[in-house]
Amino acid sequence: MNNIKIVEKSNSVSWEEITEVIHDAYAEREQQNLHFAAFKSTPEENAQKIIDGKCFVALDGTKVVGVVFLRCPSWPYLTNKNGKEKRYCDKNYGTVLNLSVKEKYKSRGIGRKLLEKLIEECNKQKLDSIMIDTSSSLKRLNKFYDSYGFKKIDYISWPTTNYYTVIRRLNLNGKNYNFIYRNLKYYWSKIKTLIMIDINGEKRF
Repeated sequence: MNNIKIVEKSNSVSWEEITEVIHDAYAEREQQNLHFAAFKSTPEENAQKIIDGKCFVALDGTKVVGVVFLRCPSWPYLTNKNGKEKRYCDKNYGTVLNLSVKEKYKSRGIGRKLLEKLIEECNKQKLDSIMIDTSSSLKRLNKFYDSYGFKKIDYISWPTTNYYTVIRRLNLNGKNYNFIYRNLKYYWSKIKTLIMIDINGEKRF
């Protein structure tokens, strides 16, 4: 672990290398029959993610062994069916994408170092909050985000995946929600989603 460095992507790191790390990390999810879009991402698609953000990599010497993207979109992270932004979207926020560590390097704390670097960058940019989402079935991963203070705020089903998704938010300088309000909103969204929408994002009725 002492040899691992977390740095912002430079021109010496190719998008092919980054994409290979993402595919390797998400292969386990595919084996669990969880179809994350990241598993089929292309170098070109991954390069587009830094247009409104940054990419941080974990290096073992010159070898890329981990990656995470920070995006700071100018459009709302999520919208209601009427096109209005969700209640929890702050004016300036970041989103975490594709936190990935190569299989043989997992359980060494590299994922934590990548996430901490991203949170540090968000604080430097004085962002209001950070958003992240993942499958509701990944209990260990959800506990991992819990440990950093990411609170559950929404429960949805994307049409491009085959699992229910938990949306989480880490407040930095943005809207502050009390425990009761936040949990009422979260569990209401979960009940509605489970009743009305299947795991593929299709309406049941």
